[in-house]
Amino acid sequence: MVDLRESLPAVQRLALAYAPGRVREPTLALLALDSRLAGILRSASEPMLAQIRLAWWRDMLAREAAERPGDEPVLAL
Repeated sequence: MVDLRESLPAVQRLALAYAPGRVREPTLALLALDSRLAGILRSASEPMLAQIRLAWWRDMLAREAAERPGDEPVLAL
C-alpha cells in the first residue's frame, strides 16, 4: 500500500505529526485530498482539463465507499 504521508509536502507532514492520535487518520485523508486537488490545479495545461479532473474527484467522493475504485489510495481513506 502507498504511504500517503510520503506524498505530502513537508509542512503538511509536520502538521500531521502534531495532530492528536485520534484525528491523525482523518487529518491525513484531508491533507492527501488537498494535496491531490492542488496538484491537479498546478499541473493542468488548460482550465477545462482541470475542471474535468476535479469533476471526476467530485463524482468519486459522492459515491459510497464500497463503490469507489480501489486503485486510488486517497479514496480508500
